[in-house]
Amino acid sequence: MAGARAPLSKQGSTWGQWRWATGWLHLKRRPKALQVVLLAAVVVAGSELSSSYFLYRHYAGLHRSFSPDGSAAVMLVLGLKARLDGRREQFDLSIDHGPLFRSDPIFGYAMYPGAYHITEAGGGQSHRFNLTVDALGHRVTSYQPILRPRRMFFTGDSSMFGWGLDDEQTIPWLLQTRFPGFEVVNLSLNSYSTIHARLQLDRASPAVAADDLVVLTYHPITNDFNVASSTMIYYLKSGFERRLGDADLMRDMALPFGSIDARNSLGVGYYAMSCSLRVSDRAGCNHPEVGPREAGAVTQRAFDLLMAAHPAHYVVAFLSGVDSDPVIAHLRSEGVAIADLRTASGDPDATDEVFSDGHAGPFWHHNTAERLADALRSAHFVD
Repeated sequence: MAGARAPLSKQGSTWGQWRWATGWLHLKRRPKALQVVLLAAVVVAGSELSSSYFLYRHYAGLHRSFSPDGSAAVMLVLGLKARLDGRREQFDLSIDHGPLFRSDPIFGYAMYPGAYHITEAGGGQSHRFNLTVDALGHRVTSYQPILRPRRMFFTGDSSMFGWGLDDEQTIPWLLQTRFPGFEVVNLSLNSYSTIHARLQLDRASPAVAADDLVVLTYHPITNDFNVASSTMIYYLKSGFERRLGDADLMRDMALPFGSIDARNSLGVGYYAMSCSLRVSDRAGCNHPEVGPREAGAVTQRAFDLLMAAHPAHYVVAFLSGVDSDPVIAHLRSEGVAIADLRTASGDPDATDEVFSDGHAGPFWHHNTAERLADALRSAHFVD
């Protein structure tokens, strides 16, 4: 019918298109600065949305919660930068009093005695743990000193030390509780190696006895620690030791490392950390880098000489690695007891980590202590 009005829905559609077109023309007439602001807002919103989703998927895959503090995009960028710099995450580290670490002429670095509360914070979360060091510089394994005729020594790095956990949650503490007939001595410390273990056992007082039990830690990174690889040195330059140590720790620290000479003998040298900071030309800066095969050979020789020097009961805590690991194969061929403590992907504690630094969490330590106790019983080292 002539003059009839268009259906209401069609009128609405035409009206909306007209408003959109005129609005866009009107926007195009506005200053370019406003267009840039609007475009930037869209980009920021999009980056925040995509970063939030990426972080959600990342932490969900680790079975960990996270609470972004501020911009998710900034959190993501800082996390990626930390990984590119060789660190797991970007987090703040503080201590209630300190310092904790000092230089040591034999071991390179050690701890000051005392009771400490350490806080790690990042991603909108914080984590606090207690760390108690006895008069000899060892992490405690009980509330009160325990003296027994037989001793159980634990050597190794932060995996055995239990960085990020309270004293009571660490493997040595749990084994002291499990076997009260022993005096458990925790010699382990962050980044300590088999070379460190040899130096420590050489200086044990009283001397290591034939009836004592020594737990030696091994996983592939042990090889890097034993030769003070460039990767290990890099970590130490920005790690817990420097952040919680004396102001002059890096200047004074000389790190022990092993090497095999032309006569196929194992020697122990010292690398001055000041060399890596390029503030010193003194002796100790000559530190040749070796490959994985040579590093593994140093570890094998270090284990052999350590056990030959101190007649005791030995068990190697195998924390990670492949079945065909050359060091483990060598130790098995020598009849050394191996406690296979590796975590399989399907184990309930496979993803148990301290959120801030990635070290194994309390559930892993509890289960690993139980498995180690079973291994010690199977080897008839304990009752």
